[in-house]
Amino acid sequence: MREKADYYLRNGSRLVCLFFTDSQTVEVRTIQGSKISAITLGLDDTLDGGDVLPGFEVAVREIFPN
Repeated sequence: MREKADYYLRNGSRLVCLFFTDSQTVEVRTIQGSKISAITLGLDDTLDGGDVLPGFEVAVREIFPN
């Protein structure tokens, strides 16, 4: 999944989110120039759209079922 996400980023996407149900985490991958960065969000974090999707915000806890 990470390889495909990085492919998307290298070919025009600016933000890719990977959702991992087993660990209930979201990996947010972005690109600046040629450098790909990733951060992992847990249940206590908030996923936002940054400058790609301004105004988008959701608690990670709301994404995954109990």
